[in-house]
Amino acid sequence: MFDRNPELKPRDIIVMVADINAYSPAIQAVFGNASGERYIPFSISDRTADKESPLLNAFNQLLQLPELRCTSSEVLELLEVPAIMARFDINEHEFSTLRAWVEEAQIRWGIDAHTASEFDLPEFGQNSWMFGISRMLAGYAISEQAGLLMVGGEGISPYEQTQGMQAETAGKLAQFIDKLAHYRRALTQTMSISSWQQHINQLVDDFFAVDIEGEVVVKSIRDTLSGLSEQLADARYDEPLSPRIIRQYFLDKLSGSRVSQRFLAGQVNFCTLMPMRSIPFNTVCLLGMNDGVYPRSVPPESFDLMTGRTKPGDRSRRDDDRYLFLEAMLSAQQTLYISYVGRSIQDNTERVPSVLVSELLEYCEQNYCLVGDEALDVDTSGAKLTKSLCHEYPMVPFSAAHFDSKYGIQSYAAEWLPSAWQTTQVAAQQTSAPFHLDRIDRVEGERIELDLSELHRFWRLPVQYLFNRRYRSTLMKAYWVSKMKSRLH
Repeated sequence: MFDRNPELKPRDIIVMVADINAYSPAIQAVFGNASGERYIPFSISDRTADKESPLLNAFNQLLQLPELRCTSSEVLELLEVPAIMARFDINEHEFSTLRAWVEEAQIRWGIDAHTASEFDLPEFGQNSWMFGISRMLAGYAISEQAGLLMVGGEGISPYEQTQGMQAETAGKLAQFIDKLAHYRRALTQTMSISSWQQHINQLVDDFFAVDIEGEVVVKSIRDTLSGLSEQLADARYDEPLSPRIIRQYFLDKLSGSRVSQRFLAGQVNFCTLMPMRSIPFNTVCLLGMNDGVYPRSVPPESFDLMTGRTKPGDRSRRDDDRYLFLEAMLSAQQTLYISYVGRSIQDNTERVPSVLVSELLEYCEQNYCLVGDEALDVDTSGAKLTKSLCHEYPMVPFSAAHFDSKYGIQSYAAEWLPSAWQTTQVAAQQTSAPFHLDRIDRVEGERIELDLSELHRFWRLPVQYLFNRRYRSTLMKAYWVSKMKSRLH
């Protein structure tokens, strides 16, 4: 669009989606990682506060510790937050080392053996965080040649990678896991609001080392807690509060708020389809117009007495979304761009767009036609109009269609060009010379003796057996032929 219209500026484009929180990671990945020569300034509005601030998202996860299984991915994702890494004095290199250690020490889930019992499973300490930390610290104390280290009647195999100066990194991880274990127990208790204030304030101090920007988030957490205390005091409520109430209160107060200060900041605006967003723009783009996603549907609550008793004037979320779609169309001054997922990610079957997009296409077919098609009937002219309006993009960024001059829309991501060229070459080779196995000639009356284990492997996984026995020999033969040719050259 910028190449076709040099007068078009980033501030002239607005991109609206049904759920900005679902699209934010993709927007950051595509627009945030673009190279300098094709970087487009952008801003994301209407994100909830927990999606805007990793620190706030980490705080909500810490409050939910008693309900988590504490898998390796969950704990490492929590540790990767910059404020938490700064608190435990862990740098990027040490974090990469810890990630490798966690995988090699076979840490899977659970703080200790008691975590499994909380999910109605037998107590099992292996593959837990405490078991992995014990292996790392044992590796610092003794070597693998010394055998198992007996702790509490159980043998622990030392993990040798933590020897020497690496022991300090293992100690930082152990300190982090100890804090998680402590607050996982503390946050399961029912306490008064004063006790909750003490525990949560101490949790913030123990896990976060923030900069000036992070101080704003920490202040919002403390202010929210103080606000809850004042509300309970005004209501003269002095009963203990359960952890579930505290978690839900923070989730509603902190995550429910929207951050919209970046709207109309002179960049490409990404925002949610909502009232007061559809002001006139040169170019309006609507993403995620999939069937079942937009118009948004809200399932009725079982206790809602208005279900099935609607009257004229009652609010309808579906009708509101239809009006927002019309409002967005009318706000487009020159260009209207609508996209949806047209193929299933499971089986590549065709998927229909939102009913609003289908109605728009039908209206265009019935009332408009291409130049020179006035003499054609409605069906023929409508089909040609739809074909000119709709464009199907390839599924992957390295598709050869993105770099083919026969297609009208080209890709600007030059880093995918080698992959697209390689894909084209492989497809051409497969078309000209398909890969196949040579037929094995057997002598009449020849007997083949197989071990029972060999027959069992073939019977269980015949395709794997074929690859192991036939493809391996074929590939090895091709490898040695290529090596001999290169030596001769």
